[in-house]
Amino acid sequence: MLSLSKRTESFDLETALRETASHINKSAPRPIGDIAILEGAEAHERTLKYRFRFKDLSKEEISSEFPWKQTEFLTDFVCTTPEMKVFVEHHVTLKYAYHDKNGKLVMAVGSPMTPGNDQTHFNRPTDIAWLPDGTFYVSDGYVNTRVVKFDKNGKFIMTWGQKGNEPTETRPGYMNTVHAIAVDKNKRIYISDRANSRIQVFDENGKFLDAWPNIRRPYSILLSEDQHLWVTDGITQKVLKYDLNGRLLYSWGTFGAIPGGFWGVHQFHVDNEGNLYTADVHVGRPQKFRPKKGADPATLVGRYMRGTTN
Repeated sequence: MLSLSKRTESFDLETALRETASHINKSAPRPIGDIAILEGAEAHERTLKYRFRFKDLSKEEISSEFPWKQTEFLTDFVCTTPEMKVFVEHHVTLKYAYHDKNGKLVMAVGSPMTPGNDQTHFNRPTDIAWLPDGTFYVSDGYVNTRVVKFDKNGKFIMTWGQKGNEPTETRPGYMNTVHAIAVDKNKRIYISDRANSRIQVFDENGKFLDAWPNIRRPYSILLSEDQHLWVTDGITQKVLKYDLNGRLLYSWGTFGAIPGGFWGVHQFHVDNEGNLYTADVHVGRPQKFRPKKGADPATLVGRYMRGTTN
């Protein structure tokens, strides 16, 4: 087991991260899924960076399907590492660099370690979602209060959103803690306006369409293939199911650090077999839930809509 899992009173995070990177590098290169290879890792200033290379694809051959393909194997690989609990507890930043078969960097958006609020800088972005053509949106996020739109090649298109007056902001397009983002099949953009306890809905060009109030502290959202929006509520600690008109259909979950309980689900995801994975930020743990035999499909968190959101 890696040193991150062998903590003592004299635990040194930076040393542990360097040792973790060294351990990863000793086993590299390592196949991850069918299309990529983990080539190594490096650690620096509370950051662990993974380097991936696509086995058979050149930069020009990587299509708009690239985002959801990389998401699936990273969900399984990163979220099941024994170090994940320690990463969460110590606010370790995880970075991922992707290169094609020839070693060319596939894409870079933003400026590492340089916060800002313009076309080339973010300030603690929180999430990303794609349109089918590869156009993508970034929720930016913890410090900035905006959504940024890019084309499939990473070229800036537009941005929208202004800082609101939390926790009671009601004006369209004003946000505080833009914490998650999803896109439906009609290209509507769903934004978690977490500090104002609501979901805001926009068209693909940032035109305000709707707001769903009284969703307390929506931490994470998932747009399922059957076109429902699933939300994790940061106050009740429940998983909520909504139709795309903002009508609550179902909820489940309970507060607690006990197995099966929730306390701040910052991210959740469903795999090909219908298993649900959750990441509790206040407990510092991932959990896995298997569907019960005979369970009503309407009560199970659906698989995310591929090519649109994580």
